[in-house]
Amino acid sequence: MAATSPEIAEEALRLIKVEYEDLPAVFDPEEALAEGAPLIHETNPKGEPLKDNRLRLPWKLAAGDIEAGEAASAYVVEGEYETGWVTHCCMGTAGCVATFDTKDNLTIYSITQIPSLAKADFREALKAMGVKGRVRVVNTTIGGGFGSKLDTYAFEYIAILLAHRTRRPVKMLFDREEEFFATSPRQPVKAKIRQGCDAQGRLTFRDISLLLDNGAYTSWGATTPTVMMMPASGLYEVPNVLFRATCVYTNNTYSQAMRGYGTPQVTFAVECSMDELAEKAGIDPYEFRLLNANHPGTETPKASR
Repeated sequence: MAATSPEIAEEALRLIKVEYEDLPAVFDPEEALAEGAPLIHETNPKGEPLKDNRLRLPWKLAAGDIEAGEAASAYVVEGEYETGWVTHCCMGTAGCVATFDTKDNLTIYSITQIPSLAKADFREALKAMGVKGRVRVVNTTIGGGFGSKLDTYAFEYIAILLAHRTRRPVKMLFDREEEFFATSPRQPVKAKIRQGCDAQGRLTFRDISLLLDNGAYTSWGATTPTVMMMPASGLYEVPNVLFRATCVYTNNTYSQAMRGYGTPQVTFAVECSMDELAEKAGIDPYEFRLLNANHPGTETPKASR
């Protein structure tokens, strides 16, 4: 709905009645992987049929010998940990202004964190619309980003379409409630960790697998396992590591980048497991961490220093 004032638009919306048909949906990644779960996408970008909701991104890191590490363990713990959706909650809410000149050139005033990538996305949009004009992105006051504005959003393309059809500037601005439900958050993670230590308390192995809610479409959130590998293998000196991450399509909003980029979710799970292992080994949790802390020159299983 577009109007010459917010008040007129709101009044028009109240006069519109929409009838919705409920379709099968999945909102949990474990349910989305279950046999017979409805497919979020029936084909991949190449048009090839998909058999399940799993993203074809084989995130895996194997270092050392997990079985040998577990065999050398005096104490072993295993647990499951979960983090939920987190919004960026930027002080400035999302919005844009789109306008076309007489030669079909688009100027869009945007809060994007990466104008060059946004410009490329908007060019593709104009191409899909059959518009041959140029694109100019004017970066306004961002109002906070923290990763939430690395990608473009649906409202920007709606503004572009409306501006082109009406031949008038179109402004879209979220209120705080819309900011919460219509922008993309940090993705939830379900983590399973099995790790152990020897009789002296030194870590011997860590086996960690992650299940990520990707949402209905793929954005920067699907790439966070590249960073998750680092805390999974580098938090404390652990010689044997196995890391796996699976991203799953659901009917939730798509997952976006957020400050820390996957590190907070994995750190939470690892630290919870460390507390449990310290308790089982009968060692003070603080002393347990000092015993296994990285030192200058330490090389992690991921070859980081």
